[in-house]
Amino acid sequence: MAGNDFSTLFDLLPIGAYRAEPGGRQLRANRALVRIYGFASEAQALEIFNSPQLRWYVQDCRREQFRALLADHGEVRNFVSEVFRDHGRERIWVAENAHMVRDAAGNPLYYEGTVEDITERRTNELALQANEKSFRELSDALQMTLHSVAQGILKIDADGRVVFFSQRALALLDLPESLLATRPTLAEVTRFQQERGDFGARLERIESEEGRNVVVQVLDGSRSVTSGTYFRRTASGRVLEVKSQPLPDGGMVRTYAEVTDYFDARDEIGRQRAQLSALINTIPDMIWLQDAQGAYRLSN
Repeated sequence: MAGNDFSTLFDLLPIGAYRAEPGGRQLRANRALVRIYGFASEAQALEIFNSPQLRWYVQDCRREQFRALLADHGEVRNFVSEVFRDHGRERIWVAENAHMVRDAAGNPLYYEGTVEDITERRTNELALQANEKSFRELSDALQMTLHSVAQGILKIDADGRVVFFSQRALALLDLPESLLATRPTLAEVTRFQQERGDFGARLERIESEEGRNVVVQVLDGSRSVTSGTYFRRTASGRVLEVKSQPLPDGGMVRTYAEVTDYFDARDEIGRQRAQLSALINTIPDMIWLQDAQGAYRLSN
């Protein structure tokens, strides 16, 4: 290619381009490079580039890293750095590529390189990284919160797989963590519980017919489990409240809460009421019991 043709192509490149001596002294800078660094002309750019006071990189170590890569490998690819432009009044991000040109004997003649202004792309990347970091921190905080609440929580996706479980759920259901860590389906978890005898031989530990129907639906592999609440007793006599809440994406959240104290209090009130009723029935005179609102609650 003739010298004039090369010079024209060099100047018309849409990205910054330069030629420099092996020691680093700049020989040429095309129009795009002059524009990237905020200079008025190539002459001004070369004067500044070759100034001993020049501070090109925001991180001073990047200059030596660039030179070391070029010396060791003869080329540098996608060397991303933050640099100064417009006489140090502004910072931008650039991606550099360079290669060493040698003579027939292998001696270095000069190196050529390109510089691309990637400030917008890099700014977006950094913003995305910051958002991802914030999301991870928020997610970690949320998981810590979910693990610390009194309720046990299972999150089931649209395919019926358990994609999240809290430590409280493991404790309340007495499930091995190794089981849920494999992302089993809710049907597989429920089958494990059934085979272990958690629900009783005839599901009698589940308080209501509605609750038994829910368990049967899950065991049959149904993914359209209706929302609702049921109660069941554990082998140790505790009572669990089980709530299912469908999600818009087709998944479901299931929560577990121990309500043994409530059921014990309810049963105790029932026993006391039965004892009181038996006592009243032994009295020959007619007796009526009225509550604070004036409603009759008990009579012999």
